[in-house]
Amino acid sequence: MRKNSTISDSKLKVRINDKLIQDYEAGYANDSEGAMFLKKGSEIFEINYVASKIWLLLNKYKNQKNDLKNEDIVDYLSNIVEGVSEQVLSSDIEFIISKFNELEIHPFNNENIQINNFNTPNSIAWNYTYKCNLNCKHCYSRKLIYTEMEKDFKIKIAEAIGQSNIFSVDFGGGEPFMDNSLFETAAILKNYGVDISLTTNGTLVNDSTISEIKRIKFSAIGVSIDSDQEDIQNAIRGENVFKKAVKTIRKLVKEDIFTEAITTISKLNANRLENIHKFCKELGVSVWRVQLFRPMGLGYQNINKFMLSADEVKKAFTVLYNLFQDNSIKIDLGIGSEPLWHLFFSDLKLENKIQSTYLKGGPCGKISCCIRPNGDVSPCAYVPMSIGNMLKSSLELIWNEMRNWVVHNDILSGKCLSCPVNKSCLGGCKANRILLNEKYDIYCWKNE
Repeated sequence: MRKNSTISDSKLKVRINDKLIQDYEAGYANDSEGAMFLKKGSEIFEINYVASKIWLLLNKYKNQKNDLKNEDIVDYLSNIVEGVSEQVLSSDIEFIISKFNELEIHPFNNENIQINNFNTPNSIAWNYTYKCNLNCKHCYSRKLIYTEMEKDFKIKIAEAIGQSNIFSVDFGGGEPFMDNSLFETAAILKNYGVDISLTTNGTLVNDSTISEIKRIKFSAIGVSIDSDQEDIQNAIRGENVFKKAVKTIRKLVKEDIFTEAITTISKLNANRLENIHKFCKELGVSVWRVQLFRPMGLGYQNINKFMLSADEVKKAFTVLYNLFQDNSIKIDLGIGSEPLWHLFFSDLKLENKIQSTYLKGGPCGKISCCIRPNGDVSPCAYVPMSIGNMLKSSLELIWNEMRNWVVHNDILSGKCLSCPVNKSCLGGCKANRILLNEKYDIYCWKNE
């Protein structure tokens, strides 16, 4: 059975306010929801996945530190981190312990981070190109028209990202493999110690592509899987797409590349979530990542075919939560990026499980952002606006402007004002509200 972590050769990362500590190279786990915040006085700390796991263990045994030996921590981490030698873990643990003891940092409730305390995000979704070989009926970007940057400008942006102490970058599109400069740009980011991943439709991956993925050491490759049934995926994406995507996943898994199956939940597949879960297990992917359909681009044109009702969303969440109990495959529910999970857990009287773990209102504009093919920066891929452009301004200045957007869009109205989880959900997905000009996320099942 695969373990629940992604392996990359990234550096351990701890940001103290804006200063990044990365003293050595090591093989580490990367997790899309793994960043953790700590606080001491006025200083905010941000640490990556493995560092957070070590800290949690140390904190658990804080009154018995003398009895907790490095080999105990190594044994604990070896069950979480796949493919890292005990020698590497041991040396890294000594470094982390020394830093944590030196700083005497303590955890604090993440819901207190309403506006990002850093001058740059910790992760970026880079829509590297909107060129695509498909014409998927629910695609959010297919109707977006931008003058795309030349390679030299993309390299310039990669250098700027690398120098800004960013934890991770996920390449998307469009179809990122349509741009010949992709691997050169990815290698630059990797050289700066940035974790890199990629989302693809899976139709353009060949032996040469896989060789480059392994050479540059991508942390994860996500492939779109809309259904366990060929006719459903092909109806959305085009003829033979299902077979090509499945073939790509099998190749990636065989090559021991950390692979995610990504499913956009809509009216066309919401009744088959159990089947898709089983299918992903059979494919051998490390993670099944699920996300809700967003009414943007071609998706907006086909909104009646794809968009679930609020009650259907709640039903889908219930199915996913039950499947989540199956540890044979990790399921990325998108809890950290889908604010309505706060309402779901509140209904189950389990709100305290996520209240102190995830940012209230979601991460967009608070710890993450999106860069479009022309250099525009937005809070996320689904928000149809630009806060600034990387070719005209620095990421730090744009990120500072992002705070104004966050403050404005965290203001509640309508039924959200009386909702018991309004302080953590903050009105649900901001993109849904903006795209449909609503006071609250229309996926919300809470009555007026």
